[in-house]
Amino acid sequence: MRGYYLPLLDNDTDRLKRKQNFFEFLQGEAENSLERLHQCAEHELQQQMKRVRKAEAEIETNHIYSTLRDFDYFYQKWKV
Repeated sequence: MRGYYLPLLDNDTDRLKRKQNFFEFLQGEAENSLERLHQCAEHELQQQMKRVRKAEAEIETNHIYSTLRDFDYFYQKWKV
């Protein structure tokens, strides 16, 4: 996304350039934050899946239900 709302014509070209640079900086920060959030969610999902696999391998009924409840909580937390 580009800065569509930045004025294209401005008598002060330095001010326009600063606004454009600031916009690009904020856009980069937003993209980095979104990528970090994605990585955190993906990492948490992998941890939950490891717990489920471990519980299935151990075949401990109480532990399996507890793990599945944890996974359901995780799913509800990140569901869009």
